[in-house]
Amino acid sequence: MKPTKTADLLIVGAGPTGLSAAVNASSEGLTTIVVEAEDKIGGQAKESSRIENYLGFPSGLTGPKLMSRAFHQAMRFGTKFLLGVSATRLHDEGMFRVIDLSDGSHIISVAVLLANGLQWKRLEAAGIEEYTGKGVFYGLNMDNAHEFLDKEVVVIGGANSACQAATWLAKYARKVYLIVRAKELAASQYLVERISRQSNIELLTDSELTSVSGEDGKLKWAVVRQGDTVRQLEIDGVFIFIGAIPRTNWLNGQCEVDADGFLKTSEYQTTCPGVFAAGDIRAGSTKRIAAGVGEGAVAVARIHAYLAEQAKKEKGE
Repeated sequence: MKPTKTADLLIVGAGPTGLSAAVNASSEGLTTIVVEAEDKIGGQAKESSRIENYLGFPSGLTGPKLMSRAFHQAMRFGTKFLLGVSATRLHDEGMFRVIDLSDGSHIISVAVLLANGLQWKRLEAAGIEEYTGKGVFYGLNMDNAHEFLDKEVVVIGGANSACQAATWLAKYARKVYLIVRAKELAASQYLVERISRQSNIELLTDSELTSVSGEDGKLKWAVVRQGDTVRQLEIDGVFIFIGAIPRTNWLNGQCEVDADGFLKTSEYQTTCPGVFAAGDIRAGSTKRIAAGVGEGAVAVARIHAYLAEQAKKEKGE
């Protein structure tokens, strides 16, 4: 058994919500550990090519830059990070919460904040699984966008993340096809207007990608249906943004969730004693970066109250 780590607060997830909570908790004197399944911090926010409606940055900034600043801020206040390690099991040990980790170690803490957000929904279309990672991608790694210089790509989705990816890719690609199932975009107005002005973005609403295929192991074609019209596009990349589902399966039903798997909370506390939830994973949350940052801060205030109650119980007051 690997050694046990102890903390006042264990945060699962290093996206905007988890990082905000870490900054607030550590700066207020709580021993804080953040566990992140990926080897990079930032959650889905790290894939935002340009955030222009975040308070205090009138010229906008990239998701990775915002998350990097938050990470270093949390580190400065003493937050400890465990990256590339997944939470696999939650259980109690007296007054403490215990989280087992995928590397065989475990963490004992007084309180836990679940802020591990969402994972991409998988697209059901012929050839997608075969070419995932070989021209088909969930989300967008902006650092790789230059690889599509003067090429043609497909972006699937109609909300903010898809539109941000489309406009970023349009800086490099010769042509970007933005495929939306709905009859119109569901993004912020400034993004809708930007898409309409971008000459090398072709918006295909009321459409769906039905298959992808390639040659010699390389992605080459995408078939798109728009009403009664079927088009075969010669493309070099497909980027999928069709929504996400909460990362709650590992809890094995311990904490109550709604019909869609989102954690039910009251004052950010779940139905599991000492376990809180904030950000995208929480039922009723607003799926925006700024909202997640705010929830992380408010959740820490609730956790402080919980820790004070636990301290009183320990003293027998």
